[in-house]
Amino acid sequence: MKKLLVLLTLVMTFTLAMGESVTANKDYAQYANSEIIVSPEKAMDIIGGEEDVVVLDVRKTADFEAGHVEGSYQIWRPDFSADKGEYEYNGMRATREKMAETLGSYGITADTTIVLLSAKADYDAARLWWILDMYGHNKMYMIDGGIDGWKQAGLPVATGTVAKPEAAEYEFTQEADTAKFASLEDVKAALTDDSVVVLDTRTDFEHDGLAQFAGAFAKGKIPGAAYIEWDKMVNEDKTFKSREEIEAILAEQGITRDKTVISYCQSGVRSAHMTFVLSELLGWENVKNYDGSWIEWSYNAVNGNVELEKPGMFGVVFSYLKSREKMEKVIVSLGAWGPAAYIAIYALITITCISVLPITLVGGLVFGGVMGTIYTAIGASLGLSMAFLIARYIARKPMEKKFGNSDVFKKIDNGVKNEGWFVLATTRLLPVFPFGIQNYVYGLTSIGFLQYALLSTIFILPGTSVFVLLAGAVASGDKATAIKMSLTASLIFFALTLVTKLIAKKSKGSTKAA
Repeated sequence: MKKLLVLLTLVMTFTLAMGESVTANKDYAQYANSEIIVSPEKAMDIIGGEEDVVVLDVRKTADFEAGHVEGSYQIWRPDFSADKGEYEYNGMRATREKMAETLGSYGITADTTIVLLSAKADYDAARLWWILDMYGHNKMYMIDGGIDGWKQAGLPVATGTVAKPEAAEYEFTQEADTAKFASLEDVKAALTDDSVVVLDTRTDFEHDGLAQFAGAFAKGKIPGAAYIEWDKMVNEDKTFKSREEIEAILAEQGITRDKTVISYCQSGVRSAHMTFVLSELLGWENVKNYDGSWIEWSYNAVNGNVELEKPGMFGVVFSYLKSREKMEKVIVSLGAWGPAAYIAIYALITITCISVLPITLVGGLVFGGVMGTIYTAIGASLGLSMAFLIARYIARKPMEKKFGNSDVFKKIDNGVKNEGWFVLATTRLLPVFPFGIQNYVYGLTSIGFLQYALLSTIFILPGTSVFVLLAGAVASGDKATAIKMSLTASLIFFALTLVTKLIAKKSKGSTKAA
């Protein structure tokens, strides 16, 4: 009940705050380089106030044409990546000569101020920033939140194609600075250097060896690499987290500013985002982006030049079953198969006696309050039914040995004999005994399977629906919907509180009478 009350309070607070502007009142002075990261509102002033300024939107053509900053130009990865044939693999940075040609094609000179933005919290924009910073163009701004932040701020958006301006002759006026660049040899040397942290910024799927994206040559990770997914650095609205929050996340993994940090991902894009965060927002000096990243490393691994690490599958699967965040990613990635996978996973977690709270929240976050409750009820019903049948018919002797003399079994068994369905209702509504263990213990009692399965499903629904509805309220993105879900969850919660008190009172009365 305490967990429900805390969650209810948090969600109501979140719901009331939904829709409020974030970047308009954000304190950018907290960041080490407070000039480079700007709010959409300040970017608007820069675009309108400076004479020689070019806005580069780092997205695919179709996305750009669907909505972009008025007056901006579209640029995409091939424009600042190595040409095919330069390497045995894809994803490497463009040469300095190609970048000069690319910038010139947008009418940019060494005196031009470049404003960068992209989708997905600016990680593609960060890749372009990293290349330009290394090659010597430092007059740049990054819009906090990218195109999402711009739209959320209600600033003007244009659609359609935009022709490039008249070309200019671009020439880098500064020497290239490779301080933020890491090569394959740098990473190999780092593996035996305690002062260097190799940081994997990819998704859980990639880091855990469950996924291999196009371009890579194998699954796995660089041996001994620390892990923080790149998007941990940003908020739900795609804006950067506060300096304090970012430093706390890094500290949890033992990553501090006295270390040299080499970030990598699939092809140096997400890791460029991490490099931007560490160097510009935190002001850390020894920060590098591994340009070749996993594509280059895996290429060399399959050719016997370096080693890779593949985590054990059993440990990986178990870690996913216990993690709400990981499970949410799995379900979302499955698309149309998501509901079936969610039901199956919920049933599996129920059987293993792991806490079902994380996966219950996933139901609300992914499917919403209504469908999330339905899918959760089905998954829970399957799981509790299978656990019951396992205890009764498949592994009765081991279960009797494990639970037969326990207080949980004795109380439930006596309750079934003396009070029938009422004890089932009591144990499902009141969290007296662990949910997973109950399912096996009931299989050892005399209660009928159909009665057990049907009534268990009915009596776990109130408590389960509260968690699902609250998670659905958070994920809805719509204030009116969130309020409705939160109020519904509140009513169920208070009704559940009243019922459980009445049950507890009746149980005490029965005990005294006995």
